[in-house]
Amino acid sequence: MYSKIQVTGADKHPLYQTLTSAQPKTENRDTMEKQLKGYGMTPTSARGPLELEKFLIDRSGRVVGRFASDTAPDAAPLVKAIEGELAKQA
Repeated sequence: MYSKIQVTGADKHPLYQTLTSAQPKTENRDTMEKQLKGYGMTPTSARGPLELEKFLIDRSGRVVGRFASDTAPDAAPLVKAIEGELAKQA
């Protein structure tokens, strides 16, 4: 976690291969792509992560959620998803 890793393309880090394969779609991706284009940036492919996306992992290590970059850490949908996973029995 101390150096940059490749998150798209042929050299994609295995962590991101696993994350994006398990959760290929991001909620609200269209809005984020429009914002990036507004800044003159080209978004990654539909499966590729955008800047600062959030992945939710359950107690068993499974990817159970993927949230767009503009989802605040205290956004209701993210908090609800986290609380839902925490409420499940181990």
